[in-house]
Amino acid sequence: MRHKLIKTTNLKMDSELAGSRSIPLLLMFSQQDCPFCLKLTGEILEPMLISGDYTDRVLIRELMIDGNQDIVDFSGHLVDPRTVFSRYLLYVTPSILLLDKQGKELAERQIGINTVDYYGYYLDEAIDQALNTISTHHSS
Repeated sequence: MRHKLIKTTNLKMDSELAGSRSIPLLLMFSQQDCPFCLKLTGEILEPMLISGDYTDRVLIRELMIDGNQDIVDFSGHLVDPRTVFSRYLLYVTPSILLLDKQGKELAERQIGINTVDYYGYYLDEAIDQALNTISTHHSS
């Protein structure tokens, strides 16, 4: 079983996979030399993956905004990773968005990280909110 955070290169594929499972895509925007990104990955996201408790709740991916390789965006176009970062009007890494298969936000975004003490709680709340939004859309 793989417990490392997967770095995405294809948001269309990842979002369709999440959509087919009726779960949100948790997308963490990250950079190479970002100590807060490493902290969030090591203390929150990787433990979430290892626990197995989130497998049916959220698809977790990391997008490196300083990568030199273009990625596939939600509409299937090749773009620079920073373009996706800019589209969401983000300004700091790490930032976490919970997205549907069109790339629309489903819950409150998590911007930056000061302390991990309450981060997991707020992230869980956002995941619940995203799941509720998805299930509401499916039943209507």
